[in-house]
Amino acid sequence: MLNDKITADYSKIVSSHELDAEAQRANACPAIFNSIRHRYPTFKGCIAEADLGLGCALPFEHANLKEGDLVADLGCAAGIDSFIMADLAGTKSQVFGFYITPSLIKRANAIKNNFGIEQVQFATADITEIPLEDDSVSVCTSNGVFSLIKDLEAVFKEIKRILRPGGVFCLSDINRKTNFSEVDYAQIKSYTGCLNGIRHQNSYLDHIKNAGFSSVELIGERLVEFPNHISKTQGVYISTFKITL
Repeated sequence: MLNDKITADYSKIVSSHELDAEAQRANACPAIFNSIRHRYPTFKGCIAEADLGLGCALPFEHANLKEGDLVADLGCAAGIDSFIMADLAGTKSQVFGFYITPSLIKRANAIKNNFGIEQVQFATADITEIPLEDDSVSVCTSNGVFSLIKDLEAVFKEIKRILRPGGVFCLSDINRKTNFSEVDYAQIKSYTGCLNGIRHQNSYLDHIKNAGFSSVELIGERLVEFPNHISKTQGVYISTFKITL
């Protein structure tokens, strides 16, 4: 199953670099991570040990976080975005971080406890079944995770369920705007490590519309540049969407 593959691969990340987050960041896909790696340390809430180079953008920048927000970080990995959002939203906030890989959640909790960050809670969970009540959070974010998800329809329905009226979901992920030859597509997927492929941008937009959100805005985008030996074809992007309930 895909979830088993994800859990196994991401567990290897933790076991290989458990004491050396910089080693993991250095080995993360440069086409995706290098454009943002210098940005993370500029945030006061950034904790280097939690940054494993697994993000693709900074969706929390567009979430308009404010004091007292309840936030869900879907696919939190070792918690880097969760810690930043906890700082941005203040000590009266509550941030819930979820990931399907137990070893990453264990690492996130260890960092949380080491730094004494009370307003963040991490739990192992499949985000097609988010362990939160209906209408319970004001902000959701996800960073580089949706390309791994097989059932997008289920996830968008879950997000709609847990968001309060007027709530915001900021999503960043890799996507494509064109089709590729089978050879090029296989090389691109291998290079980026996208286990479940790279969806067409229209697929995201269709799922968002079908889930019943009131609006979606493409608020940030950059072209992913590949080495010539991978593909000379353009059309793969890191995009950030702001989705409103």
